Amino acid sequence: MFKNGPIIKKNKKKGRAADFVAITTNGGSRVRVNFLYSPDAKSARPISAWEL
Repeated sequence: MFKNGPIIKKNKKKGRAADFVAITTNGGSRVRVNFLYSPDAKSARPISAWEL
């Protein structure tokens, strides 16, 4: 999926997820995933996802 040019941005709403990624899957579906990024652990924890 990351070959399809994901858009990673800060989330403007004041919820749990500080960041989100909008991406087009290999099947052509557009998906948004809200996530928490931990720079110390260099990991991202998905909070929610849905098809756009």
